[in-house]
Amino acid sequence: MIIALPSVVHHGFWHQQWRATVSINAALGTFEPKRGLLMSLRRKIATVLSLPQGDYSQSWQPVACQAAEYIHKKLSLDFLLAEHGPDAGIFVARQLSDRLGIPWGVDFRDPLLAPYKPAMRRWVGAHFKKLLSTCKVVFSVNPYWADLDKELFHKPTHIVTNGFDADDFSDNWASPARAGMPLTLLYFGSVKDGQSFETLFAALRHRSQAGNSKPIRFIYYGPSAKAVTDEVKRWGIEKQVEINSMVSRPEVIAKAKQADVLILLSRVNSDVFFRKGFYPGKVFEYFALNKPIISIPEDHGMLDELLGETSTGRSFSKKEDLCSYLNELAERHEKSDVDKQPGKVDRYTRSFQAGVLAKVLDDILKTK
Repeated sequence: MIIALPSVVHHGFWHQQWRATVSINAALGTFEPKRGLLMSLRRKIATVLSLPQGDYSQSWQPVACQAAEYIHKKLSLDFLLAEHGPDAGIFVARQLSDRLGIPWGVDFRDPLLAPYKPAMRRWVGAHFKKLLSTCKVVFSVNPYWADLDKELFHKPTHIVTNGFDADDFSDNWASPARAGMPLTLLYFGSVKDGQSFETLFAALRHRSQAGNSKPIRFIYYGPSAKAVTDEVKRWGIEKQVEINSMVSRPEVIAKAKQADVLILLSRVNSDVFFRKGFYPGKVFEYFALNKPIISIPEDHGMLDELLGETSTGRSFSKKEDLCSYLNELAERHEKSDVDKQPGKVDRYTRSFQAGVLAKVLDDILKTK
């Protein structure tokens, strides 16, 4: 059951100060900072000083606490699971646990400290370590982040990955038409900082310059259309690429079902949270689509291992290696041999991961 709750306008003095420095889009649930040096300084001070009570969503906390206490009176809650982010879920779960004596835990979908600058991480980490001192368990989405959370919070830590709903992809669909059609590569979604199609576009240009006659077409759908267009022009491969803006989820899934190969963008940088890569949420939907996956570039870490473990795809950093693989796929494409890529993905359905979560919670409640 999902219960939508409103927020109060502001909650506490420093949250009131922060609220005065931003413009809220109530329809989208987003905010934009107001301009001006003094406004920026006021916002930064209010942000730092309000952290001990919660982030920008703290105005939701009193409403959520009141609603949860009412539900507890009616149903008798057994466990409180705080979803993060935002921070408010942790504050609400801790407050309710203290008041009602209910065990609680935290489910981190992203690293808690990743958004903070290194100078802030020690202070913020110490604060949240104290806040989580009474929680029973921490959940993380991949093995590396789970290790980091265990090191920070000194709590039992379990992995519950993101996943896919098998029912969303259970309908049958026709295979792409073969005769005279190019091998179709597809990517949908945004392109974030640290991600790039450079290896793919270099390989496509390399094939073109080498005079390879077997056509390949890359199709993009998403909000980064302008940036992708600019990158395509730099590589001079406009004739091999089709770029589209965002479409609805059902539409893009239908397009993906008709593609031959799915492109995945990895991300690796020197930040402690990403030096071993990460699991893009998109990879689990790709598993459900049952198509070969090409990940670029290699992360020599978690994503490469995941694709290898599930036998769902390959990763490339060198244009020559990717070009050879594309040529192989183009040959197979002519023989109608690229349609499906059966992988070992059953454990990455949301129903399986929900079972992992349920077992951990059951074990905690047995010892309550």
